[in-house]
Amino acid sequence: SGLIKGNEVRIGGARVGVVSKIEAQTKPDGTTGALLHLQLEAAQPELPKDSTLLVRPRSPLGLKYVEITTGTAADT
Repeated sequence: SGLIKGNEVRIGGARVGVVSKIEAQTKPDGTTGALLHLQLEAAQPELPKDSTLLVRPRSPLGLKYVEITTGTAADT
């Protein structure tokens, strides 16, 4: 999707970290996906397990960022 190491991670429009590493991962059903390693700021609290991630466009030039929508689960 055009995401690269160093792209921003945001919650509610605020920058909370960066993408530190991207790895290809084979799922049990044989399809492949991406495993993202995110470096979040120390002040950022732990995320609920049901939080979701979206890769969003940052500019018309193809820049991307990861948007986190925090969930409501008690487990982090």
